[in-house]
Amino acid sequence: MAARKIQPLSYRDLPQMIRLAAQSFRELPARQPAQLAGYLLPILQRHPDWGWKAVRGARLEGYIVGQPHPATASVSIMHLAVSPECQRKGLGSKLLAVLEDRARREELSRVRLATVYAARFYEQHGYHPLGADHKLIKEICGHSCPPVSDPRFSLAQPDDLKHPLRALDEDVACRFLQAYYRWYGPGFCLLARSGHRLKALLVAGPRALEEIGGLNHAAHPPAYDLFATEFWYAADDALYPVLAAALAHEASQRGARFIGLQLERGREDLLPRLEKHGFIDSDWPSWHTLYWYEKDLA
Repeated sequence: MAARKIQPLSYRDLPQMIRLAAQSFRELPARQPAQLAGYLLPILQRHPDWGWKAVRGARLEGYIVGQPHPATASVSIMHLAVSPECQRKGLGSKLLAVLEDRARREELSRVRLATVYAARFYEQHGYHPLGADHKLIKEICGHSCPPVSDPRFSLAQPDDLKHPLRALDEDVACRFLQAYYRWYGPGFCLLARSGHRLKALLVAGPRALEEIGGLNHAAHPPAYDLFATEFWYAADDALYPVLAAALAHEASQRGARFIGLQLERGREDLLPRLEKHGFIDSDWPSWHTLYWYEKDLA
């Protein structure tokens, strides 16, 4: 058997990298060829010295891609993949060590990354958690999902947007508009106000259309029954569980089995309230919480 070698990675390796990622990752975004190519190719072109591959003969067994940030003396791990038959045999650790050694030589003192399923691996290598981009989920099929009466919600049409656009800050209003028109048609927008005061606003849609696209062979079947938020806003934090209840009612009317909520980073304070209403962090391949980690190399 040929010996394994660690070699520089190149954009020319992309076809093998995409094939390996499809075998190695559970999360769907990491297995979508178009998304993966659009994500990795610019990094490999800008930073050709920050990618390494493990090969045995002509066979790719693993790779790691980094992106340096000299201004902050840090580097991000953008992708680390190991073929299934080589997992739990030290190859991931070896590729990680190669990147960390390069970072030390370049006097980059911190390594950061985001992961869905490999938290334990990174914790074993000295990485500590920074936070998470929470995607929560709750099953509503078989449960009563009555309409919310206080405040009263209505389905917002384009002519109804003038009031929320006046009430929101520019950045928030623009995020709302992007979400609204992304899901205009297959999704819905719920609006609640009291007189001229905006109380709550939500945009949600069937996430399978966004997350899975045409990858029917890789689809996670329950995701086709998931309606999840793209944007949500409440004038008072106490209204967020009420917004979730309004989402449950409207999604149940459309035959959804699950509802999902996406929290902005820094809003972990909402988790206890939402957990009391049955929401949990999701680990679906198509809808999942992303965990951020960092290691100090100094």
